[in-house]
Amino acid sequence: MGEYKPLPLKRSDLQQRFDIRVRKRSLYAKLKPLVRQKESLPISSLSLPVVSSGSRLAISSGTKVWVHDFVLDANYYSYTGATSFIRSTAFRSDSKLLLASDDSGVIHLLATTLKSLLCRFTEHRSAVYSTCFSYDKAHMFSGSDDGTAKYWDITQSKCITTFLGHSDRVRSVATQSILHETNVLATGGYDSAALLFDIRTPLKPIFQLRHESPINCVNFSADCSVLVTAGADGYVNLYDVASGYKLMAQMKAHTKAVTNAFLLDDLLVTSSLDSTVKFIKYRAERVEHIFYAQASVMALAIALDGKTIAYGTENGEWCLRQRKASVPVETSKARVEVQRYNPGDLSRLDRLLKTFQYKAALDIALDLTLGHVLSLIEELIVRGGLEAAVTRTDEHSIAKILNFINRHFGVNHTSLGLLELLDAIIERNKWISQSNSVEITDLLVKIKQKLGMELHHRQIMHKMLGAIEFVLSHATN
Repeated sequence: MGEYKPLPLKRSDLQQRFDIRVRKRSLYAKLKPLVRQKESLPISSLSLPVVSSGSRLAISSGTKVWVHDFVLDANYYSYTGATSFIRSTAFRSDSKLLLASDDSGVIHLLATTLKSLLCRFTEHRSAVYSTCFSYDKAHMFSGSDDGTAKYWDITQSKCITTFLGHSDRVRSVATQSILHETNVLATGGYDSAALLFDIRTPLKPIFQLRHESPINCVNFSADCSVLVTAGADGYVNLYDVASGYKLMAQMKAHTKAVTNAFLLDDLLVTSSLDSTVKFIKYRAERVEHIFYAQASVMALAIALDGKTIAYGTENGEWCLRQRKASVPVETSKARVEVQRYNPGDLSRLDRLLKTFQYKAALDIALDLTLGHVLSLIEELIVRGGLEAAVTRTDEHSIAKILNFINRHFGVNHTSLGLLELLDAIIERNKWISQSNSVEITDLLVKIKQKLGMELHHRQIMHKMLGAIEFVLSHATN
């Protein structure tokens, strides 16, 4: 196991270097508040999707976790099934799954598109303060106050590896990349150690780094070239991955404990119990901008492009800020080309979506191809308009939709999109349960039979997966 002690670098005290005038002309001042709300309990966690094209933010406070659509400024989905305080949330890279872990050690796996609980993982013996998905979307990691980190198989709903090595609470876990294949897991604990594990050989860490104070956060930079550790002493350490995790920078970022730290290129974004969020150009050792909160900042989330940031405080306030992308204009003395909006460029479906006529768009798509319907469903989910498209729908239209679902369910991996449509129909049309329509009843019976067959096939697949793993394990021996 490699172990690196801090190099004899000069510690940068950024507290003495901030010029208040910088904030007025800073690019980060353009991160304007888009949503600002206050809850009755502290904000314990915030999570944004890795791909920033989405419009949803996961928030936890007390025993509740919810997904807020910040474009519509409305709650998209709320989960209240936890009996202990939620401590962490984490989106999968496609935003369709969300992890929420609590003080009892339970990890709740939520399907955001279906708005339902899929599974609970219960092997930790104490609070779980950190979770994240792996790059393959089928596994996840967790860190707990029981001193362990775990690697879970979501498809089998079980823990497959436990990482040992910390002598105190594990408060943060991070994988080197959740977008590309990697085998490296970083953990940070209250024993002031950051451990690096290869998940293929998990018995002991491959590197151990010392932070000199309890670690609250470990994270890899967006390009995976730097490991960031942040601790209770207000310091942030940066380690160069390519050189074997040697210390490359160490800075006093805050006067109190650092709760979160993210590195985007050379921009370090941090939050702290000193009630600030800071934007730091670490190579220049310069604070670019500061957001001041009314209480200790407990949670921080930022999109990879830096255009969306959210932070939450101990007094229950949370704020989401966003910077609109500016469109560069290219000019030339010889030629100036200006693109103008042309209504003729839009198809009929596009025009209906642009004017928020979701119900009419769905009705037209049902007369087109399966691809049109699935694309429309995906677009409506992004816009938060799927439920609006099926709310207060008459019997004839319901029958038309159910007939479409019945004909195409299970074809070419289309089940999930059609299930989301079916879920919205049932949720927004409670009268269906009292309907006397023979056609609707017959269609629901047929769809139920197909669902049962799908579940049966999945059970067989799980059984075969176990059988193959058994054969392979004996073959390797």
